[in-house]
Amino acid sequence: MDDPGPSRREPFIKVQSFLDNRLSQIAELTSASRNDSLVKNEVTRGPRTALQRMPRHMRRRAMSYDSRRFPRLLRCQALKTKKKIKSPRHLRRRYQLKISRGKKIGWLETHLWHAKRHEMCTKWGRVIAEKCYQRGFRSTFRAIERFAAVHDISYTQCFQLTTTSGWDGGPGPLIDGLLKICRLRKEELLETIPGKFEAHTELFHPVTRLSYGPARISIHRADAGSSLVIWVHPAAAGYVKDLLNETYNLESSEKAEIQLHDLKGEFCRFRLFGPMALATLRAAFVLANPAEAAKYGDNHAQWEAITDSDRLADGSIISLLVQDVRVAIPARRTSPILQQQGGDEASRDGFSAAVVPDVYDADEREKARAARISDGQLNADRGKAARKLAAKSNMPVLIVRLGAAERRGILSGFDIIAPRGFARDIWRALQMRNCRSMSLRDYRAAHLEIQAPYFPEDRVDFVGYRDLAREDTLRVETRYHARPPHERSNFVDLGVPFPFCFEWELLWKELMGHQECRVPRQFYVDPKPDDCLLPIRIVMLAGSLPEKFSLICAPNIEEKRRILQGDRSLTLEEVPRKKKKLAEAPEKPIPVRPKDPLSGFVELDVTKKEQNAPIRPLFGLSRTLTKKNASLLELPKKADAKRKVAKKGAAKKTEEEGKEDKPRPYHSTCSRTIIGRVVRGGRSQSTLSGVGYGYVPHKLFKQLPMMHDGAVAWIRTNNSVHYHLAKLTIDPAPHIDF
Repeated sequence: MDDPGPSRREPFIKVQSFLDNRLSQIAELTSASRNDSLVKNEVTRGPRTALQRMPRHMRRRAMSYDSRRFPRLLRCQALKTKKKIKSPRHLRRRYQLKISRGKKIGWLETHLWHAKRHEMCTKWGRVIAEKCYQRGFRSTFRAIERFAAVHDISYTQCFQLTTTSGWDGGPGPLIDGLLKICRLRKEELLETIPGKFEAHTELFHPVTRLSYGPARISIHRADAGSSLVIWVHPAAAGYVKDLLNETYNLESSEKAEIQLHDLKGEFCRFRLFGPMALATLRAAFVLANPAEAAKYGDNHAQWEAITDSDRLADGSIISLLVQDVRVAIPARRTSPILQQQGGDEASRDGFSAAVVPDVYDADEREKARAARISDGQLNADRGKAARKLAAKSNMPVLIVRLGAAERRGILSGFDIIAPRGFARDIWRALQMRNCRSMSLRDYRAAHLEIQAPYFPEDRVDFVGYRDLAREDTLRVETRYHARPPHERSNFVDLGVPFPFCFEWELLWKELMGHQECRVPRQFYVDPKPDDCLLPIRIVMLAGSLPEKFSLICAPNIEEKRRILQGDRSLTLEEVPRKKKKLAEAPEKPIPVRPKDPLSGFVELDVTKKEQNAPIRPLFGLSRTLTKKNASLLELPKKADAKRKVAKKGAAKKTEEEGKEDKPRPYHSTCSRTIIGRVVRGGRSQSTLSGVGYGYVPHKLFKQLPMMHDGAVAWIRTNNSVHYHLAKLTIDPAPHIDF
């Protein structure tokens, strides 16, 4: 029989049978990867992890945390099945602290940048950088003198008064009301009409003459009418708003010709200082193309012609249209190049560039924000561009010149005003040009460096000064009582009145005899009357540094004579009250016991040692008292006698203390007459001497001994018993910018 051979396979397969076989295999693999087919109580419920699929001898606890311990073929699967680690609770809780949009206290646009580098504080409804974690004022002062520094003053508030009535060169209703509440003359206001200057003035109530603080005013003309822009400090914003409503009668009239707009948060404003300020602005702001900025042609030509910032008049305004500052930001920090100074000096009449008030136009601001591209789109375009990226949007800015160097000193520079939404871009552009940031403490120290008052904390004539002083007193007292009791200064023994406040009204009443303090209404009177409080500059001749709440005392007749003779090494020390009591207490004589001439001899008289024995106990007339019972009977008598003696001693002590610790007047609490107080003091970085700022009545200031160009008085800090000589000079211009 023939062998049939191997069976022949068919070249085709049945799809249905093939799928059934494959599905059964997939089901077996799936069941193998689940816990159903595993040994009972071996693993938990749910699908098997990558670690559970490995043999027992290869399983390690560390594999669940470090996927690199798995075999290479299982690492990807282990990474996919690994659960995401939750952040700690204290870190997740911080997200709630970052939500500020729903609160009344708002953030500045540069808040996140400052919060990483500064200690933040809540002031005037804003969160502001109080002090830097890394640097002190010395490095900032060095940057102001040699390079440039910038301070974000976007917390200031802007009010805009608009009118639709025509203005044919004469004084309009805006000027008529403004002349009643500011110190500017009519001629000075008319110079600001074209919008070329931002005038600095002082606002006050037309009837009570109370000061409402400094303000920067500019008047702009447009086709539809005119507008008056007023920049004020946020501490005075509420008072100024009520003052404007009262002056222009805006609340009573239904269809008012003048409308008031509160533009809080609509602008960002930066204050730039230092010799490199102009070069920094030129490097950060690239002017827009002439085709896109046809109406800015004269402004751009004037800006490019400026080579020296000192030749610009105070308050000059330059309106520019610049490209997106993010395009020109360098990859690393670079310092701008300082151009050679030259050219003709620009006077008020010679500055002929016309200002285009696009920044103060709401429609133009909205157009600029709508044209701005996002950071993500800008980075995507930058990655695609083969060469330098071209700017696709522009923004309007205003450059304002700040004061002359003779008065403002290191605080002379520029102000940058831009619409809301561009603050972070401008701030980053300035930082990448090596522009040092200034905190609020640095800004106060810069005012102290030029011996100028910082508004509103150093201006006692401000209408809201009492509320600010009350908050400051509460803060200082809380910090004082937080210290251990043995580390606190005893101001009663030191003879320091009101160590945490000034109490100007009480001091004024004792020194001048007036019932009302005339500080608020006598600041801007010239010549100065005798019954006014003078703002003075303090320069220490020797000794320690003046501090806030320090005492200004007048020398006596002998000290005046020595001061007029040129003795500057004169010092004085206050004796505390405790030491005074010890020194004034009379010494009690120590009683001396007379010497007995018969000491050492034996007494022969026996009757002296005899004692009388009671007879009543012998006959049983009374019970025999033991020594213990006798002492118990004598206790009430001794207690009554002791109580009487203690009561007499306490009454005598209270009477003596009442005579000695009788409350003294404010001005005579210490050994020298107090004539004023220091509101701010410290060390000057330029002269390395103690400087300060304070207030003294004019009548008492004229009685001080004069030396060279100032008067001489004692300065004593609250925590010290030493007096040091200081030179006092009258501040000729106490009203400086906010």
